Amino acid sequence: MCYSLGILVIGSLFWERKEHRTNWRNSRLDMDNKIYVKVPIRYGKISSLRNNTYTMVFSESCHDERKLGTAIVLPCKNPISNRQDIINEAKALWNAEQKEDRQIKDQISAKWGTVGILKNPLKDYPSEILSDWKKFYNPREFRQVKFLMCEKRPISNDGILNINWPRLVSDDSPIKFDFILATVTAPTLQKEILHKRYPNPEEIAQEWIRVQKEVDYFINNWNYGIRTFQDKEILEELIKNSTMRDFLRPRMDIDETLNNE
Repeated sequence: MCYSLGILVIGSLFWERKEHRTNWRNSRLDMDNKIYVKVPIRYGKISSLRNNTYTMVFSESCHDERKLGTAIVLPCKNPISNRQDIINEAKALWNAEQKEDRQIKDQISAKWGTVGILKNPLKDYPSEILSDWKKFYNPREFRQVKFLMCEKRPISNDGILNINWPRLVSDDSPIKFDFILATVTAPTLQKEILHKRYPNPEEIAQEWIRVQKEVDYFINNWNYGIRTFQDKEILEELIKNSTMRDFLRPRMDIDETLNNE
């Protein structure tokens, strides 16, 4: 029996032109049949690889219909007939997440992130697929990552994604895959006196103003249709800075964006 497997991508996995990511997309994913889906994402992780500016994370509080963002699911090219085929795609995804083209044989997890799986809740599958996945999966350091206490962790210690099955942006129907894989990353939470929280749009924008070139992450996400509920507010904060406004104008249609949102 063959299964349909999709890779849920948010951020630079879809558009970054590093050689190992380009090779991964071209060899393993059907880029011509991308599918835009509603998912609970926001900007919430400081990335050292991007000069300590923000990248995207999954967040349970964004399951609210008003806060759902838009991401992309890409079908896998290779036939999927058993749990090993799924694990092989998970390993390939994890290697695409690395700093360079490294071959990590039996690991899909680190302190900063991990790969998880989600099965279509509308279909039945042999129980061995997920049970074998759980035997293979080892979260190692990621088990210690702290999320907001008021939110469910976006992935279980068995490697099962704790997000709703993605629905199409076009008509709100569930996507027609058997399984999806996605990378969950650890958030960078702001410390308050009595609690922790995600960064607000002003804080997110200020980091890109500090390192202007890194705002390309926001620009590329926007231009490729990868969105969060925060985007308009982030953009409004960015263009308060005249230098940033001049930088964005040739790269984004700022006026039309703000008028149409």
